[in-house]
Amino acid sequence: MKKLIYSTLGLMITASMILMGCGGGSGGGGSTPETPKPTITFLNTAGYISTNVSRLNTGATANLLFGMVVTSTIDLKSITVTRNYEGSGEVVILTKNVPSNSKNFQIDVMDTLNAALKGKYVYSFKATDNDATTNSNSLEITATGALLEVADQKIYNNFGTGFGGYDLINGENISNADASNVARRDIRDNSSSSVISKSWTSSNGTTFIKDPPTITWDQMDSEAKLKSAFDLNAGSASANVTGLDGVTGTLILAKVTRASSTRYFMIRVTGIVDAAGANGDYVLFDYKF
Repeated sequence: MKKLIYSTLGLMITASMILMGCGGGSGGGGSTPETPKPTITFLNTAGYISTNVSRLNTGATANLLFGMVVTSTIDLKSITVTRNYEGSGEVVILTKNVPSNSKNFQIDVMDTLNAALKGKYVYSFKATDNDATTNSNSLEITATGALLEVADQKIYNNFGTGFGGYDLINGENISNADASNVARRDIRDNSSSSVISKSWTSSNGTTFIKDPPTITWDQMDSEAKLKSAFDLNAGSASANVTGLDGVTGTLILAKVTRASSTRYFMIRVTGIVDAAGANGDYVLFDYKF
């Protein structure tokens, strides 16, 4: 009988030890604590921008002020602030090393909108600690304002050596041979010979409406009217424009979408030059946005 009791007791102790061992193993196999990151917030007192906002763009008076506040459990190393206009790429507007042994840091960040560039600006605020751990926060500023008119622009014959592409947002001739600018090719000349084709296409999804009925150049004096005119005639929108015959006053509405932001343009063709060879060929135009 005693042997039976001892034997049973031995089994109970062994089972208890196995259970304790399993429990200990489970506790040791938990997830690794997440690496702490700097926290970035913004001052929300008068004069500071702390949320996504729309701002009337009047050039030098369109000043932006952000109050960047960084806190961390690890000593901070540096901060960086960048601006990205309409998805065209980040531009660094501020970098600064944080004073040593600082876990809290605050700085005013200022910038001024370009009077010629309405649309969406994304500001990214980044902080790095001494363990090389980085975190970021961002704010979106949508610039609005009166339409800007740009005159006497040229799109050259794509078959020649000139700039056969055009970036409407930045008002810039660009090369169709440069693989880095495909996302900016709102307009691309369609020529395939030394005779200019008098037609355009798009490389980035831009769509056009040629000669929208009852729409005049002078009528289009606000962003809201440009959008309304395009929406009214959206059924005839196309990625191609043909028959640019050089008649002064030929009108084209354009819808450009980049980085989830949509812009509307009115283009007025004012002339076409088809010189000998391809290099001297171009379409002359004005536009507003």
